[in-house]
Amino acid sequence: MAENPLQGDLSLTSFPRLLFHIWKRKKTGCLHLKTADGENGFVFKNGLIIVEKKGFPEDDFFKALVEKKILGPLDFENCLRYSGQKNTSLMRAFLEIHETSAAHLWEQMKEYLYNELFPFFNCSQAAFDFDAGHHFYDSDIYFQIPTQELILDGVRSMKNLELIKTMLPPLNTPVRAVQPSWSTELALSPADIYILNLLSENTTLAKVLKASNISQRESLTSIYTLYSLGFLIFSQKSSHDSFLDEYLPLDFEQIVSVFNTNCTHIYKYISKEIGPVSINVLKKCLEEIKPSLTPIFQKIELGTDGSVSLNANLRAKFTLFSLEEKRSFIENLNEILVAEVLAVKKVFGSEHESKIMKNLTIWKE
Repeated sequence: MAENPLQGDLSLTSFPRLLFHIWKRKKTGCLHLKTADGENGFVFKNGLIIVEKKGFPEDDFFKALVEKKILGPLDFENCLRYSGQKNTSLMRAFLEIHETSAAHLWEQMKEYLYNELFPFFNCSQAAFDFDAGHHFYDSDIYFQIPTQELILDGVRSMKNLELIKTMLPPLNTPVRAVQPSWSTELALSPADIYILNLLSENTTLAKVLKASNISQRESLTSIYTLYSLGFLIFSQKSSHDSFLDEYLPLDFEQIVSVFNTNCTHIYKYISKEIGPVSINVLKKCLEEIKPSLTPIFQKIELGTDGSVSLNANLRAKFTLFSLEEKRSFIENLNEILVAEVLAVKKVFGSEHESKIMKNLTIWKE
């Protein structure tokens, strides 16, 4: 059975988080992005971006090389002529005429692809659709680009600081850093590592920005980078210990009851504003947050009243959980709530976010 495609809008799902979701789930297919200016498509294999013969726009790429004066107009004409005479691709024509290596040309192709992708990091209005049925042959793949590397470079290229602020939870939201298994694979910048160290203790974004001795722009960019790559966990309690003291004594049914009271409250609030489509907003939110949740949360589903349906087997397992496992379980629930509140902020603005936060009944017996 074919997998249902991801669909949504960058007004609700930031582009780096969308890329992170595709990478974390090791998805294969084509991501279509549609704006008022047109449509772009980017192909993935097992979560990594690939450059393949069928999908790469050779003509546009070589025209771009001419515009950048990397390739002369006469050289381009010679490539076109050679390609026609030999019935071969422009790439092979270029390589044979100029006797240069494929690796050198592929670096130019990677730069071209980055120039196509980077504008979406600053974009908040674009429809996306992931086509898992997109077909390509492995023999047509030229090279692949690590998606985490793209996220790092893309966020660092962002000029829209206001968009970064919009895509982050409120500054007074408690946050702490984690070390995901893929952390050693990433070339974090010195600024990223500095901010990560400031986040080693339970704190808030506001406190981190105040304590940071680098500029607010660079601090926010590093925070957004770490958030986009799954290094940060946001929760609703300012004190981790008091949070555990208050919440851990509750049993499974009480925990789920309080959690779903919050979820249905958020759903009812959104429904009053936009009607029946509100359930789709929350479903997209839930799908986006799943990659950063632990395995036991991967099969959760959203009910028609906005409540979240958990695996029935969890009830029996919960009584056997260690303190750390209960801690992780609770933090995952918090992650879902923070994501839903952030969705309200993205759709309706900060004023509505404040209203919904004020009325949430957070972790009370």
